[in-house]
Amino acid sequence: MDRSVRALGRALLAVHDVAPSSLAALSELLPELRTAGVSAVNLAVVPRFHGAEEWTGDGDLRRALAAAGPGLRTEIMQHGYTHVRSGGNERLTGGPGLLSRLQSSGEDEFYRLPPIEAEERIRSGRRVLETAFGRRPRVFVPPAWAGGPAFRCLLRRLGYAATEDHFRIYDLAARRKIFAPVIAFATRSPRRERLSMLWARLVRAVAKPGHCLRFVFHPADLGSPRVRPLALDLLAEVAPSREWALYSDILAPESPPTERS
Repeated sequence: MDRSVRALGRALLAVHDVAPSSLAALSELLPELRTAGVSAVNLAVVPRFHGAEEWTGDGDLRRALAAAGPGLRTEIMQHGYTHVRSGGNERLTGGPGLLSRLQSSGEDEFYRLPPIEAEERIRSGRRVLETAFGRRPRVFVPPAWAGGPAFRCLLRRLGYAATEDHFRIYDLAARRKIFAPVIAFATRSPRRERLSMLWARLVRAVAKPGHCLRFVFHPADLGSPRVRPLALDLLAEVAPSREWALYSDILAPESPPTERS
């Protein structure tokens, strides 16, 4: 990697909600990402998406990744357990219920979930991914980024290396925070779509050299005639001047500017 490119910072792209039912969308998306110049993709894998599916092996995922052609670097992250609120946080009222509706459509699985239930789901999801893919995920991304300090402490105790929210990546072992605002899209309604597109343009405009930029795609983004071209144009704009990274790169000794916890 040319030093002038590395000096401008890293870019990190994740495809969220990867499940058996979304692999066709993933295989369609990956060639477009490669055409836009993306060389590394982080896969936020849901162990049992909405409780209806469970991974039984990695063969189908390997076939979906093959659509990108050779040379694409990938890494698997754990993205919740079922990706939906249930049990101790299924019915939220008052302020918590309002905040939940604003941040997600019932998919903020760990928002105000009792710690015992949270730990059980994290462990259950990890077992599914270990069995299916033969390795333990090091990064845990809570659905809708609905975590917090206590949740990060739980992840650290369970041995995870990193997690994240809308603005930062948390290196749990080193107890450091990496400023990395995320560009993500919401397509559940025209209003959310417009707001997410505005946010994407704003983050791209204010991003400074040296700061890590994060991009997140969801399967539903492929169906939006406005989001899809904007997202791919942003990637193509960023690709020549930044180094595409996996989370393992971010957690390596050489890393972006950090804030100490």
